[in-house]
Amino acid sequence: MDNIDNTKELEDVSLYLRTASDDEEQLKVQEIRLRKYCQLKGYKVQKLYVDFNYSANDMARPKFKELQDDIKQGIVKKVLVTSYSRIGRDLTDILKFLDLLLTYDCGYDSVDTFDMFSFLGNTQTSLFTFFDKKEFERS
Repeated sequence: MDNIDNTKELEDVSLYLRTASDDEEQLKVQEIRLRKYCQLKGYKVQKLYVDFNYSANDMARPKFKELQDDIKQGIVKKVLVTSYSRIGRDLTDILKFLDLLLTYDCGYDSVDTFDMFSFLGNTQTSLFTFFDKKEFERS
């Protein structure tokens, strides 16, 4: 991890963690993975948003709402999660969140999935609309 170019300014990211259970270990694992990814990519952690014991089916999670408000205010410039499943289980909810990011020129990255704002990621995200929503959620 010493191959990071220390001469350039690190990019600020905000981390979003969520667990549906009261398993604190799961949150620790998420945070460790995200922080290691930040080191690898040259990201500087700006803020941590954690929703503990909240289902992905409920989009009214306190810290998720705070994250969205901070995006709208321009406080958050890039969001980092371990995977899409931390955002939500419903494809429509995920796409609404992606639209919010695009509307407010906020970046997104994920440890386990592709960068949806790259050409390839944009193409793959567009393909979601061709799949049956229920089939996507089941898989």
